[in-house]
Amino acid sequence: MKLSWGTGIFAFLIFFVLLGITFVIFSLQYDVNLVYEDYYQKGANYTQTIKEKQRSAKYQNTIFLTEKDKEILINFPDEINSSSIKKGEVLFFRPSDRYKDLSFQLAIENGVMKVLNKDLISGRYLVKINWEMNKNSFLVEKEFEVK
Repeated sequence: MKLSWGTGIFAFLIFFVLLGITFVIFSLQYDVNLVYEDYYQKGANYTQTIKEKQRSAKYQNTIFLTEKDKEILINFPDEINSSSIKKGEVLFFRPSDRYKDLSFQLAIENGVMKVLNKDLISGRYLVKINWEMNKNSFLVEKEFEVK
């Protein structure tokens, strides 16, 4: 049996449509995570974030994160203490799954903040520590691996 060129074109089109449908079904199975729900507002205020990071540059190498037993210890320098901070937050941002992000109020005791890691799963986190002190806001970002 001999096939005509029209049959070949028809077979190619059917193959192409099936390939497209397969790709659409495959892509709909994955959750698309936005870093922020209000990404437009965060982008519009990014110059403020840059200024916060510049002010925080002196603290970048003085804030340390360590994992000990069932808690994560965040060590702060002496000039950052609970009496000088107006408000603050520690965000454990997980780039691979936004539903695993955790946020804590900044509570420093004797230069250390303790965070229980029972809710954190093992993997890479970007820890964002922001606080207000002396009428200025600060932001330090650290990468941390939870074991």
